[in-house]
Amino acid sequence: MTMMDHMTEKIPNAQRLAQIGEVLYGKRWQRQLAEALGKDEAQIRRWIKGQSVLDDTVIEQAEDIGHARRAEIDAVLGKPKRKAKSTDQN
Repeated sequence: MTMMDHMTEKIPNAQRLAQIGEVLYGKRWQRQLAEALGKDEAQIRRWIKGQSVLDDTVIEQAEDIGHARRAEIDAVLGKPKRKAKSTDQN
């Protein structure tokens, strides 16, 4: 399986939400993502624990927040002029 296959592979919604939250806000992402989504932080925890159904629309909203954040970063930093050096020694 290629790296691209891993990136496009369907992962469970709770895992995807955690992935998006952590990349946007760091290790303590739940409160900030809850605020960005207009949800209660306890609801985020219920979704992650599988105690409540996490609808695809919430994932889409989180992805939209991520895309908007990327656009803001690109506006400030610009697009990379060179490829980032890989830290992988393989």
